[in-house]
Amino acid sequence: MINFFKAPLSYKEEDLMELFKKAKTSDPVRVLLNPVKPGARSASGLVEFESVAEASAALVLANHTVIPNPCKFGVL
Repeated sequence: MINFFKAPLSYKEEDLMELFKKAKTSDPVRVLLNPVKPGARSASGLVEFESVAEASAALVLANHTVIPNPCKFGVL
């Protein structure tokens, strides 16, 4: 499992699945978005893979991927 944070609030499960696909990783089993609190500037959650090895490889390939963020605060 990979923990992510500081993703744009507009990001959905499908967007994260596409991010890992573009990074040429194994397909995630599922993406869990944490509930967004009022006033939050970014989203966070978990991405689950079949194995620790797949999650580790996905982290290496997709870590620090630039995500366009329309947030006026520039938090990413």
